[in-house]
Amino acid sequence: MDTSSLDLDDSSLSLGNGILTLTTGRHNPRGRGLWKVGGESEPAERPRGMAAHERLAIAERFDKRRHRLLVARVSQRHRGVALQHGFAAIEAGAAQQWSRGEGVRVAIIDTGVEVGHPDLVGRVAAARNFIDNDMSSFETDRHGTGVAGIIGADANNNIGIVGVAPSARLQIYKACQPLQPNGLEAQCNSFTLALALDAAIAAHAQIVNLSLGGPADPLLAQLVSYGQRRGMIFVGAVPDDGRLDGFPLGIPGVIAVDQVGRSDASAAVLHAPGRDILSLAPAGGYDFATGSSFAAAHVTGAIALLRARVPNLDAAMLFAVLNRTRTHDEHGDRINICAALAAVQPRDDCTHSARAVATATFLQ
Repeated sequence: MDTSSLDLDDSSLSLGNGILTLTTGRHNPRGRGLWKVGGESEPAERPRGMAAHERLAIAERFDKRRHRLLVARVSQRHRGVALQHGFAAIEAGAAQQWSRGEGVRVAIIDTGVEVGHPDLVGRVAAARNFIDNDMSSFETDRHGTGVAGIIGADANNNIGIVGVAPSARLQIYKACQPLQPNGLEAQCNSFTLALALDAAIAAHAQIVNLSLGGPADPLLAQLVSYGQRRGMIFVGAVPDDGRLDGFPLGIPGVIAVDQVGRSDASAAVLHAPGRDILSLAPAGGYDFATGSSFAAAHVTGAIALLRARVPNLDAAMLFAVLNRTRTHDEHGDRINICAALAAVQPRDDCTHSARAVATATFLQ
């Protein structure tokens, strides 16, 4: 689809609570500097039992270059990687008995990503920069790197973390520029986002992760609708104000995701872990972050597992099965990807001891 035939408006997006939110602004025809991405790594409220300095200390200890690490296997008795509570909470380890997202093409429209990160080597099929030609700074962007790690970090390299869909093929499209080096805040505009959506469509992406949200944008809505007609699944993050009437969540068929504990009253929203999530950071590192951006990444990975197993599942079917099989307990309402796989493939079973399917690094 040629975006040059579409009219651009004056809208611009900003990212608050780690997800893009739309604000009005003058259109920048060069595609730079209007959409704002807000920081997520420091939640307004400290997580229970873990202060900021403790999270930083754990992340630093996770660096394999400076500390001895213990390799462990994911099993039914320990269905997640140490410190990856989000991975465990959605039963991703058990689900990987049946699917690891083999061959599913997942587009991430965000900031850049460190494609050379040890946990992403061999996982990225395409990387394009719609902000500038600086691919070295592309590799230093934190927000996109964190999102990519949750979705597709390598499972069997004996280092780091495990992605929800470690065999998916990632397409990285940078449409947002960080405001400061090593920061989570960034800016982009409807033009750069349109270019990224167009690229995802042209590359036949099957799932598109949009950890962003804001007022309706006609150009971007047109591109999403075009992709949906081609069978693409779009996943969006609920903004901080909880509104579902903007971009992209206001477009019919876009799957809305919020972090566990927020928007629980809405039947139109899936929930996944999004608080103090351990994922990848630039320079081969690891760090914690909080926000619905990272909840959306868990759901994107889960959908990749489902579509690898049953390719013809459309957005309505995917939402229905993830909603119907969700877990609700004292830890909150959230998707259960193993139960969802068992629902669409009755021979799959989440109740018996899972064979080891992935290796990852544990702290000793």
